[in-house]
Amino acid sequence: MDIIDIANLRMEKMVHKVEHYLREFDDDYEYCFIKDYELLFDEFKSQSIQVADCFVTLLEVKDKTFLTSLLFPKSYDVFDIARWLDSHTVSYNNRDQTGFFVKNAGKIIEAVKFKGAPIVLATRGKEKLYYDADPLVEVTKRYEHFTQIVNTADANSIQMI
Repeated sequence: MDIIDIANLRMEKMVHKVEHYLREFDDDYEYCFIKDYELLFDEFKSQSIQVADCFVTLLEVKDKTFLTSLLFPKSYDVFDIARWLDSHTVSYNNRDQTGFFVKNAGKIIEAVKFKGAPIVLATRGKEKLYYDADPLVEVTKRYEHFTQIVNTADANSIQMI
């Protein structure tokens, strides 16, 4: 009898699923890299880490962590977010045999470490930029941890073309 790890199957599906979309909450906008990521798992923890003027949301499931979305404050409007997405890219813990990198980048704007893994904001470009993660500032202890339930059914989906 084969044993199937459902959580791993869901994670594999999530990593290969690319359905970017924007949703609006009372206080912010969330640009999702994975549609309905919060419905894919029974148990998970999400963390939002500030990088420049947006927050990078990481989803922790068992022993894996994924970049799932970006949060923008309401001081941004939909057009600002679209312009931001056209000119910036975010990388989370991307590494190959040469080292940590950001692909399709022009210049690194800001980089931090959260739980030892680098999060990098860069301008869009055509390069694969390698960087040294050792000197990056570890921000994990700076964050106040709290539990919050967010009802995503209250969000308004926004069409982005």
